Amino acid sequence: MMRITDNHAHANPVRGLGFAEVARRFKEVGGVAIVFAPLLSWHYSVSVTSPEDYSRVFDKVLRGAQEASVHVKALAVLGIHPAELVAWVEGFGANRALEMAEKVMNLAARYVEEGLAVGLGEVGRPHYKTSKLAVNVCNKILDLSLELAKDLSCPIHLHLERGYDAVRDVVERVRKVGVKPSLVVIHHAEPKVIGRAGGLTPSVPRRGKNLREAFAKGLDFLVESDFIDDPKRPGAVSYPWAIALEVSEMLREGFVSEDAVERVFVENFKRVYNVELD
Repeated sequence: MMRITDNHAHANPVRGLGFAEVARRFKEVGGVAIVFAPLLSWHYSVSVTSPEDYSRVFDKVLRGAQEASVHVKALAVLGIHPAELVAWVEGFGANRALEMAEKVMNLAARYVEEGLAVGLGEVGRPHYKTSKLAVNVCNKILDLSLELAKDLSCPIHLHLERGYDAVRDVVERVRKVGVKPSLVVIHHAEPKVIGRAGGLTPSVPRRGKNLREAFAKGLDFLVESDFIDDPKRPGAVSYPWAIALEVSEMLREGFVSEDAVERVFVENFKRVYNVELD
């Protein structure tokens, strides 16, 4: 039977389907594993005025992943999204935002160290224009997060601006820090970076012709839905189960082989996360 993984998704037990239901629906079409990352704090109706408040965000993700594990292998990565960090810079000032974010990332690292989360993320820079001051703070937290990932030998999901220049920049940061490149996952990666990512792991979102373009480039990538579980935006970015439906269609057409599907969705996933899949 076809085995499918979703490398990066969100769930919202406050407003959406929630973790367990997302996992249940995914399992019905061949889903075997999914990685959940936090949404922004306000999506969970969490008000953050101190680093300690962010534990409520992480706890929702960890609790949700545990509930989802009834259906599939559910993993969690924890971190501060760059959009949240930009909001902190605008609301609290750069110094306070940096101080808060450092404590939040150290909390995330502690959860990884304790085995409650499998990695860090998503962290990085916003994909939209913002102030140089905010970008500078985001870069400092990006570098700190890479250092933590190195110390923990764990995966890290990076949210970056579009384009290959961002990939080149991160490749250099990864080289300087010394973190294992394959553990650095480029979230929402464009298919064109496959084979050109300096050893980093592209995570390609299922949308448009992305999957077909990705498989045409090679097999060294992961696939994500980046599902946001918002009833006001149904299906954004993609449903996890839509990945399986599209892969099934490509298999029927002979566009991809069963071996290629197993390599991308199972073997690559196992290598990055060091987990076994049934």
